[in-house]
Amino acid sequence: MGTVQAAGTTAVELTIDGHDVHAEVADTDRAREHGLMGRKSLAANQGMLFVFDQAAPWCFWMKNTPLALSIAFIAEDGTILSIDRMQPFSEAAHCP
Repeated sequence: MGTVQAAGTTAVELTIDGHDVHAEVADTDRAREHGLMGRKSLAANQGMLFVFDQAAPWCFWMKNTPLALSIAFIAEDGTILSIDRMQPFSEAAHCP
């Protein structure tokens, strides 16, 4: 299966702990607000990188997102602070 990309996003190839990841970049308010809502599938090596103009404890939820996902919270220096599992359609806040 090929990768599907959200309209208005760019993509980057990342290597995380030796694993290649194809990541859509959500770096606008619109792209961040929509995130992966409505997406019914993702390839094993596919994800989304949320980029913000300023560092803050940004929180995420799974409203209108039918996939179970994992989220990694990353510090400005690239260090992974924490990883959470997120359940489909949950409106529970996931924060670093």
